[in-house]
Amino acid sequence: MGDFPDWTVPTNIQNPQIDVNVVGGEINANITNAEIDTVIKESKVVLDVTSQRLEFEYVTVNDGRPTPNLAGDLYNYTGIAILHGAQGFIERIEVDLKEEAGINQIVDIYFTYDWRAPFIKVGSFTVEANFSGTKSVLVNYAWSHDTLFVLLKAGATGLLVYADDSEPYFGVTAGPDQVIHAQTWTPHIRIKMYRVKGLSVKSAGETTAYLLGWDNTNNKWVRVRVTEDGKLSAVLG
Repeated sequence: MGDFPDWTVPTNIQNPQIDVNVVGGEINANITNAEIDTVIKESKVVLDVTSQRLEFEYVTVNDGRPTPNLAGDLYNYTGIAILHGAQGFIERIEVDLKEEAGINQIVDIYFTYDWRAPFIKVGSFTVEANFSGTKSVLVNYAWSHDTLFVLLKAGATGLLVYADDSEPYFGVTAGPDQVIHAQTWTPHIRIKMYRVKGLSVKSAGETTAYLLGWDNTNNKWVRVRVTEDGKLSAVLG
């Protein structure tokens, strides 16, 4: 293909062959306040990634919420939902709570990646009788899923978590059946973590934990596999 034509917008291209070969240099695309619709039908799409890049950013998820009120009792599973961007290394959680039963209480911490998936116990901490304030708990847990539900569960009643009712809502609860329900409030549970940035591809034939596609059949995020020749190939839809 020769020099690129001076196309105007809108442009309608019928049955072209477009070959773009860029060696060296730097390509920057900046799209602001635009609506972009991409529809690919009956086509094979192959993403050829020949180099690896894995970066992390240290973030606090659910930070800066408004002034809270006392909300859910931790005798039921109570927590928050992170629906996107949870892959990485979870360092600690912070939770604002108040103990009103006058007893020391142990709180268990659970993670899960899906509304219907089993809960994984990742730690515990103690709340002293009549305590009111913030507990900061070291977790140090590697998490390879894009979604994360953090749920706390106390062994007795009378341990309340602070929450607010400002949108967006991230609060969730569950009963003994561990079925998660969304709430119209958000508990003050903050996640401090090293979150994955960019794209990481492992060696040929292995699964990458950092590139996901939505599986409409099973309603969940699935990992994209790397082919033997180092390419990523997936059918999504």
